[in-house]
Amino acid sequence: MRSNLPRLVATVLLIAMALSASADHLVVGVEATDQFPIYRASETESYTGYARELLDSFAAAYGHVLEYRAMPIPRLYAELLDKNAIDLKFPDNPAWKAEARKGKNIAYSEPAVHVTEGAFVLPDKLNQGLTSVATIAAVRGFTPVPYEKQIASGTIRYVEVNSFDSLVRIGLAHRVDAIYANTIVTNYYLAEVLRQPGGLLFDPSLPEMQTDFRVSSIKRPDVIKQFNEYLVSHRTDVARLRAKYSINP
Repeated sequence: MRSNLPRLVATVLLIAMALSASADHLVVGVEATDQFPIYRASETESYTGYARELLDSFAAAYGHVLEYRAMPIPRLYAELLDKNAIDLKFPDNPAWKAEARKGKNIAYSEPAVHVTEGAFVLPDKLNQGLTSVATIAAVRGFTPVPYEKQIASGTIRYVEVNSFDSLVRIGLAHRVDAIYANTIVTNYYLAEVLRQPGGLLFDPSLPEMQTDFRVSSIKRPDVIKQFNEYLVSHRTDVARLRAKYSINP
């Protein structure tokens, strides 16, 4: 009787070669800022949070190896849009820095996170409307889209700060009339880090927007397609991660 060992070895080798061909080392550009529980990173500290676990889970499913590079937001845009130096960017959205994206062939994933962005104010300033806001602050590199016209016209003065901690603290100290941020991160930071839940409140009387955090790429649209497949085929795993980090679908 002939041994099937040579055929088995050949099959194993073919499978290994196929897996090796489909697996890639991918550089993921991420923001060097604190947006926990969605993500947190700096140029000296590792990338953590929901996004890290989500991307790691995706990479494991497709055999990729991810290298996270945290950098300031303006530099991250340059690495994607000008230098084409990263394979993937997270988070991203086609509405952010829209002018700089013109003429660029960028692939975007389906949403990984849905967020509400808007203004947080001190409790005694709640529901006073847009005329009560003379200054608004955001983390450097973020775009307060609902306030762009007022900022451009000079009706509202825009203040940029270097960290999310600084942003929340100048809001609490009433050094600005409002801070612009998303609800998931701000409420978490107030309650869990500063132990001041409700110290600032989301103001529904002020402009807000619903936005999505997506994965983007110029170099690897094929990986974006894989990530979209992953969101569907591993929806149970994604739901588990969202529950772990108290992130709504």
